[in-house]
Amino acid sequence: MAELKALHPDDARQLGLGKISRRTLRRWAAAWTKQGITGLADGRLTPVLRGHREITSQIAEAAG
Repeated sequence: MAELKALHPDDARQLGLGKISRRTLRRWAAAWTKQGITGLADGRLTPVLRGHREITSQIAEAAG
């Protein structure tokens, strides 16, 4: 918590930590301990894909 208080308010806001509670920090720490970085993903920024996605041959070639 001390590290968050030491952040400049603009920096904290830019990092999405402008208004974070002690409870949230504890929850994040527990999730990190149990699942690593995956435990910090809450699903809001990673929407579920629906259906089957296909890539074109041009994209596959460029990626390969």
